[in-house]
Amino acid sequence: MTDSIQITMICFAGLKEKVGSGRISLTIPVNSTCTEFISQLVASYPQTQVYSSCLLVARNGNYLNETDIIQDQDELACFPPVSGG
Repeated sequence: MTDSIQITMICFAGLKEKVGSGRISLTIPVNSTCTEFISQLVASYPQTQVYSSCLLVARNGNYLNETDIIQDQDELACFPPVSGG
């Protein structure tokens, strides 16, 4: 049994620019919550810190709550705040 899982993150808008790609893979600990996932994202990509308190994360078209558990092989869509007119 392993103590980490692999997820795919689809990045949009400014987040895509911060990580340098529209799609990345991350390895995170088993039973990580959405909040813990965001912390791991910032640890792996420190330039994303600016979005850490306001990032929206969706799985299968549904937004996750802070305490939702991330599952192995999840594909997470991550949206930073949108600005403009």
